[in-house]
Amino acid sequence: MENSVLKIFNKENKCLGTGFVIDDDDEGIFVATCGHVVNKCKNNILVDGFEAIVIQNDYEKDLDLAVLYVKSLFLSPLPLSRNSEATKGKVIGYSNFSGAQKREGIDNIRIKNDILIQKPQQKIEAIKLYPSETISNGYSGSPVICEHTKEVIGIVNIQVGEDTN
Repeated sequence: MENSVLKIFNKENKCLGTGFVIDDDDEGIFVATCGHVVNKCKNNILVDGFEAIVIQNDYEKDLDLAVLYVKSLFLSPLPLSRNSEATKGKVIGYSNFSGAQKREGIDNIRIKNDILIQKPQQKIEAIKLYPSETISNGYSGSPVICEHTKEVIGIVNIQVGEDTN
């Protein structure tokens, strides 16, 4: 499972985020992440050192979600949940630790379900995480995994517009 959670950065190493494999084909993998991570990396996006193509970025549509495609990288997609009443989850993502980028997991996170965010012409179902430790910026785009089903139930979004949450 952890092999399908990937570091997203750029050639200049000026941005850091996380993504995870959601699908694959005969030539590569599709990776979900946050749109603001893609925007910060600009046109030089790397996924675990492999060049990535932006398939879709809905950040400008007020949905902080993007999909990347990486050729010649073959990893298993994480199972996605269609609905979940999870009360406990875990997050696997990247952070800067003493000047080094490191993949870490945060377990036993309490989850609040059934949060509805309403925007003009858009309704987004969300969950809120209550971790025992800080989830830092590099975790943006990390999968939120139900501890019971081991399925992805959400994606970590640290930045909302100019605010941080």
